[in-house]
Amino acid sequence: MDGLNILITAVERKIAVVRGIRLLDYFIKWYYGYLFVRIRGNSPERFINLCRSRDILIWNIKKCEEGYEFLIRVDHFKELRYIAKKTKTRPYIRRRKGFPFYVKKLWERKGLCVGVTAFFFLLYFLSTFIWDIQFSGQYTYTSETLMKFLQEIDVYAGMQKKNLDCPAIETAIREKYTDIGWVSAERKGTKLLIRIKETKMPTLYEERKTPVHIKAPCDGVITSIVTRKGTPKVKKGDKVKKGDILISGVVEIMGDNQLLVNKEAVPADGDVMIETTIPYANQFPRKHLKKLYTGKEQIEYRFTFHKNQITLMNPINFLNKIQKYDILAEKKQIHLNHSLVFPIEMERIAKREYKNGIAIYTDKGAKKLAKKQLSYFVEKLMEKGVLIKENNVKIIVDKTNCISEGNLKVEKRADLFCTVKEDEWRFALPDEHSGDNN
Repeated sequence: MDGLNILITAVERKIAVVRGIRLLDYFIKWYYGYLFVRIRGNSPERFINLCRSRDILIWNIKKCEEGYEFLIRVDHFKELRYIAKKTKTRPYIRRRKGFPFYVKKLWERKGLCVGVTAFFFLLYFLSTFIWDIQFSGQYTYTSETLMKFLQEIDVYAGMQKKNLDCPAIETAIREKYTDIGWVSAERKGTKLLIRIKETKMPTLYEERKTPVHIKAPCDGVITSIVTRKGTPKVKKGDKVKKGDILISGVVEIMGDNQLLVNKEAVPADGDVMIETTIPYANQFPRKHLKKLYTGKEQIEYRFTFHKNQITLMNPINFLNKIQKYDILAEKKQIHLNHSLVFPIEMERIAKREYKNGIAIYTDKGAKKLAKKQLSYFVEKLMEKGVLIKENNVKIIVDKTNCISEGNLKVEKRADLFCTVKEDEWRFALPDEHSGDNN
């Protein structure tokens, strides 16, 4: 079995060598150029035999109706003149292939050669600049803020790559923004990629220094309370009304025998969750305006190079003006790949004409729109940290209107603060030296 595997491996290697030789032979023939030749005459067989006896390389010999066809290298074709005269045959060229003929064709089209050369030169020239700057990882600072700072240190889109100093950019950003702990500036093609990691994230709540109470922002029931600073005034399960103090900013200091000796004002801090209901009411008519598109459309193309813009549009658009239309814009950055970006933006602007018409929502369509509006209302509440526990909103569709009424049972955090008044914590200390000092 091992001997068979060795034999198969040897055969495969030999086949690979033969393929390599054939490929090299084809490249040599293509480099020197070769011709498709057809011969006519009384004795074409003798013509072929004389070519072989004189070491004139011909290949792909095929018999045809008029004689024979074969391929021959350009530099050997002149040697056929004596053989053709001796055998009374006539060779003539049908086609020409190879590198010399390809160069000749290009040379005949000088304008194309100049254009291709200019294109690659321009491509190389544009690739020596930075055309795009991208930021990632930042949390506090916007891309516009960081881009403005880069311009102050002479780093901008359109600068040459040779003037770009990535380590200097990293150092400058860290020195400018002290809460940025790690910066990486990397040049990739015509892009400058800046990755940032911040060491100071925004706190979930504002740290207060002024003494305050935490009050109930609405009526409801306390579901949980965690006090970090201050005096809790309620417990889980208590019913509260809007404005009730939940965590007091006044801390009583007790002495021996649980006697009050002093009061201290502090900024109350803690997490208090309240279960409450939020009313919801929304109404809209079933009859509404609807855009009816006419099918007419005007297309414009806008090319932007830095701050310069060129707009191309059909001249007929000036004659066929449309009154009401929607604008659909699609913008693309010209690039060869993800890293090689050019400073040219192409924007396709389509203006679609429409006319206002009257339409009536179906029962299903009206309910779908009402649910969509309710979902938007719920999303806004959730963005504020409100937890939705029950949805008791009903949607009713009559002949003219769609009405949504009900309430949402929610759980929200107590975030109403009130400054502690001075008379709430000022405490008159008893006189320690009253009576007879003797």
